[in-house]
Amino acid sequence: MPRILLVEYDPDVRPLLEHIIQTEAGYAVTSTQNLANGLRLLPEHPFDLLVTDVNLPDGSGLSLADKAKELGIARLVLTGHGLSLKSGTLSLPAEAAARGRTSQGDPRTSGPR
Repeated sequence: MPRILLVEYDPDVRPLLEHIIQTEAGYAVTSTQNLANGLRLLPEHPFDLLVTDVNLPDGSGLSLADKAKELGIARLVLTGHGLSLKSGTLSLPAEAAARGRTSQGDPRTSGPR
């Protein structure tokens, strides 16, 4: 059974995501609420996927996603604040930038040109 590490700070959202991942999808889930715990748990267990919020109380979920990438773990980064992110606060991999995708401007219309 695939194992998922869920890192979500919101106490209303975390149990909902846990329920969906466990009950609806049938995966094993370990959850925590902050970056420090996520960084501690990530290398300790054989996770198949990291699901993390971008905005965590003690840092960015993007740094956790980078660590997961180093460990060969698939990543999914979520945010409930997508339209309020400031331009340039998320960097894209070089290959995405080369295809013309950008974090500048309206996220609903940014994409291949």
